[in-house]
Amino acid sequence: MFLSCNRARSVPAERAIEDAKAMQGSAEPDPARVVEINQRLVQTLAPDDDFWPRWRFFAKQHGVS
Repeated sequence: MFLSCNRARSVPAERAIEDAKAMQGSAEPDPARVVEINQRLVQTLAPDDDFWPRWRFFAKQHGVS
């Protein structure tokens, strides 16, 4: 597992990011799972976290508004 060296994140945030990255690599992302992962990210990541731009683009394409 890769941990970001430039930003301290909680263990739950790192787990949510790992799940999000796995979902982004999925051939057929499950929209319900995308929503669930998004909720976990909202709860655990700082609003200015570097991961947000990458995730928001993907999530919008899969039903998260």
